[in-house]
Amino acid sequence: MKPPSSPAVISRIHGGLGNQLFEYAAGYALARRLGVAHKVDTRVFAEAGERPLALRDFKLSLAEASPEELRETTPQWGPWWRNKYILWSHRLTPFHRRRWVREESFDFDARLFTVRPPVYLDGWWQSEKYFAASAGEIRQMFRLARAPTARTEALGAELASRPTVALHVRRGDYVQHPGYAQFHGVCPVEYYRRALAWLRERAPSTSLVAFSDDPVWARENLCNDGSVRLIEATPGHTAIEDFYLLGCCTHFVIANSSFSWWPAWLSESPCKLVVAPRRWFLGRDVRPEDRFPSGWHLIDA
Repeated sequence: MKPPSSPAVISRIHGGLGNQLFEYAAGYALARRLGVAHKVDTRVFAEAGERPLALRDFKLSLAEASPEELRETTPQWGPWWRNKYILWSHRLTPFHRRRWVREESFDFDARLFTVRPPVYLDGWWQSEKYFAASAGEIRQMFRLARAPTARTEALGAELASRPTVALHVRRGDYVQHPGYAQFHGVCPVEYYRRALAWLRERAPSTSLVAFSDDPVWARENLCNDGSVRLIEATPGHTAIEDFYLLGCCTHFVIANSSFSWWPAWLSESPCKLVVAPRRWFLGRDVRPEDRFPSGWHLIDA
């Protein structure tokens, strides 16, 4: 008979690269706080059309939760009436006694620190406050295992050789996908102009580079006077390459995207300046003190 496994904190990993990092960081830090193992549930990435599991590119451990651990901590969904009962009973269970912990809002929820293992974290957990106590370890683990390509490594060395401001323009699915467009919205060109004006006063002798999943828009709106260099994607270019290159820069103008939040947070540049959009989602408020580290400059977008 197989012996029972020790209680663990299990993180459901899903979404894009930036989301995966938040999910892993919150789970890892909670596991360290509780003195237990940290494991992951990556089953969603076996589904067709799902984004790749980007965590494999980083220097971290991915210990998969066993089927037994998942059965012990997650709901066994079924007919609608069973699903309704599960959600109803979940709301009535005191937070600290829950095995399946479902995130209830995008604001920081300190109740997460009251749970006990075994526990399954199902959410986005997009606040530094969830993992601030383990920030040093997380910065080490969230280093890329290797440079994506020789070209990217050479370009990264070039960007790191002088003071550089990275502008991240996230449009792509935020524009093309109706649901994302209504939920996220995009940062307008005026946001980037105001951010650059603020940075030029404080770091005047810097090179400006832009990264975007909509290079046509970036070229027409930000790079049209030659002052901003657009980092062009080459055939086979992947998101992890932009992530690597963003991290080689000195200062950051991020979009309302966890993808650019992370390179700005991970940067250890001693003179780093970060500009971020105060509004992260359309039609809903998220407390800025939960979303952004202290010291980041916020601009209404």
